[in-house]
Amino acid sequence: MKMKSTVITITLFFKVLTLISLYTTIANALPKLEKRQDQDPSFPTFNSELTAPFKPLEATPEPITRYFNLSLSRVELAPDGFTRVVWASNGQYPGPMIRVNKGDRLVINVKNDLKNDTTIHWHGIFQVNSTFYDGVAGQVI
Repeated sequence: MKMKSTVITITLFFKVLTLISLYTTIANALPKLEKRQDQDPSFPTFNSELTAPFKPLEATPEPITRYFNLSLSRVELAPDGFTRVVWASNGQYPGPMIRVNKGDRLVINVKNDLKNDTTIHWHGIFQVNSTFYDGVAGQVI
């Protein structure tokens, strides 16, 4: 019986210690929080406000080719309130939203200023007959 109460006491101690540690981390961070990067002005209808309605991209009578330029670089940002060097696309993290309609063809020019070999994985874009463009490092076409 004594062993069980000792284990409960130790467990409770570590839970309280964890809560104090979390509180201290948050309290120390509050005065140091910095502003995140501004929104991309090319997409004024997109924001992270969950209660604001999202205006879809205007429909086109048939699929069209859409062109995007991405520049990958290291920049100082504060994505979580603490300034650090992050890998960014067009100077922002997360990168810009790519908005297209179903069936559109994408031409995306990527400039790599990261000084490292880099791959990109395209979430939400089906790779029909172009899986070699989906972030596989060292893939030979």
